[in-house]
Amino acid sequence: AGEKARADLALGDEQLGRLREQLAEAEERAGAEAAAAATARDRVSSLEEQNRTYRADMAEQDVQIEALEHALVEARNTADAAEVQLGELTVELTDTTAQLADASVREMDLRVRVSRNAGERTSVHGSGHPAGSTGVPFLDEAAAAA
Repeated sequence: AGEKARADLALGDEQLGRLREQLAEAEERAGAEAAAAATARDRVSSLEEQNRTYRADMAEQDVQIEALEHALVEARNTADAAEVQLGELTVELTDTTAQLADASVREMDLRVRVSRNAGERTSVHGSGHPAGSTGVPFLDEAAAAA
């Protein structure tokens, strides 16, 4: 019976040794898996941070795009208003040009009349101007027009 107990004890020691080896291997694998899990958690955290940054950048770009679209609308409105104003100024310039042309024709007509009147007044008085002349051309023109 002592021999059997020693054999059982040796078998138990052998089984205990194998179990310790298996435990050490399992602990080693668990450590490696824990390290892999920690690395995966770090990677997930990094990706989540990148995602937040990306979303914040996109939101900022959306705001900038809206501001640019608003500025574009304002620029188009300003261009439209400037176009209308240019049309009004063109009409005004055309009217002013026509008025200037009419005034030039009237001025030439007055000059012709004054010249005729001056030619008809051949006598010269002491001032050195033709008779009936004031010596001031626009007064003479006004008088001739009247």
